[in-house]
Amino acid sequence: MALPLNKLSLEPIISEFIVPEKTHLLEDYSINPVSGKLIRAYYDSSDETVKYVEDMVVKTVFTMPNISAMSFTLDLNERALCVYVKNNSTWMYWYDSNTGAMIHTEYGIEYQTPQIAVDEQRHQNANNADVIFAYVKDKQLYIRYQRHRFTTEILLGPCDYLYQMSRMKNFRLGFKTYVKVKPDGVPPPPLI
Repeated sequence: MALPLNKLSLEPIISEFIVPEKTHLLEDYSINPVSGKLIRAYYDSSDETVKYVEDMVVKTVFTMPNISAMSFTLDLNERALCVYVKNNSTWMYWYDSNTGAMIHTEYGIEYQTPQIAVDEQRHQNANNADVIFAYVKDKQLYIRYQRHRFTTEILLGPCDYLYQMSRMKNFRLGFKTYVKVKPDGVPPPPLI
């Protein structure tokens, strides 16, 4: 599991993400857990589709109008999962094992800056790997695990903005966050 005892480290552990840092709300990077290759996912506003590119092959995930932000990963079965913001509300596209199908689930407008990632991609640790859904709600950082069907909300701590979540080069799950320490009215630096 990515977070022992479902808690963040008491001291920041600095490392680089294994994927490029996000610079745009409508683009994300992931590592294919089977091939180990880098994947670039993006929202194509010209045809309103979420797509990803691997080995110069473009694959369409789903079509949805009015997406303003997204985060993407492949699970250990190479299914595309995506959290996205549509009309200021957070949604997730995921595989529901109860129905045996990919579905869209709405979480709501109080779920801010959603991110999704696989916490462990080394094959020898596949039994402990999971997909993590992270978000900010009421100025707190929360996560949910795929193994719990994303139903159990786990509080991690104060946070105003979550820029990115991904595995880091030191094999830990990392969160790039912003916590406001200045007076109200000073917004976090935006992504493009």
